[in-house]
Amino acid sequence: MGDDTWAGLADQFADVLCHGVLGYLERPERLVDQLCRCAAPGGIVSIMTGNANAMAVRPALERRWEDALASFDARHETGVLGAAEVELEAGRRDPYRRLSRVFHLVGRRETD
Repeated sequence: MGDDTWAGLADQFADVLCHGVLGYLERPERLVDQLCRCAAPGGIVSIMTGNANAMAVRPALERRWEDALASFDARHETGVLGAAEVELEAGRRDPYRRLSRVFHLVGRRETD
């Protein structure tokens, strides 16, 4: 994905979603800026990406030691999603917030 992917995009949208993409980019700042510009005034921007710092948690809890060790250097996780309610509650509390498999950031663009 190039830095100018949406450079010519004139449309704005009520909802802008970017889920599971930022983890593949070395420098996601430009894309995040473009996503925010695509949101209409009052629109929602939802960004979700994996938490590289927590990749070893799941295999360690399952006693898959080799997988856990390899996960310390991994950038992406494969597997099924956990229960949404549990993930949401964990995201509200420390230290669980730092152990979450994903980050989910939701923002609303100010109205002009």
